[in-house]
Amino acid sequence: FRRVLFRSEVLTAIGLLGALWAVISDIKRGRITNRNVGTIAVLGLAARLAGGGWASVWWGLLGAFVCSAAVALPYRWARLGGGDAKLVVALGSLIGPVASVYMVAFATALGALHALQALRSQSHRSTAPVAIRLAPAICFAAAVGAVVGSEI
Repeated sequence: FRRVLFRSEVLTAIGLLGALWAVISDIKRGRITNRNVGTIAVLGLAARLAGGGWASVWWGLLGAFVCSAAVALPYRWARLGGGDAKLVVALGSLIGPVASVYMVAFATALGALHALQALRSQSHRSTAPVAIRLAPAICFAAAVGAVVGSEI
């Protein structure tokens, strides 16, 4: 049991460090690069392989598929940026399908609250679109999802 718990903590730490890197990039430049999300996905799947074998890798890929399905329409309808969508999918490969459901739910709620706050603080006469940085919400939601849906 202790060995499984340690593996879970290592996977969560890898994901949070990668997500923190993406958050800094999103806040600083307004972009989440392919290098950011690719690194998260590769390290996450490698850690899954080392910690739980091929069955764990397939579980991680199922998490990425669940996240892909969850972000497909918001991305298609231009309600979610490409970097944010890729970040969600990369973190899904790290935390698995059950935790991914929690992550998407929390990220949606946090993103909606952030959007309401941004719109409220925008000038009433401004017609410019409001840029909403979702990486911090996604990162926090991934941590909460990993803890709540701790099936890693």
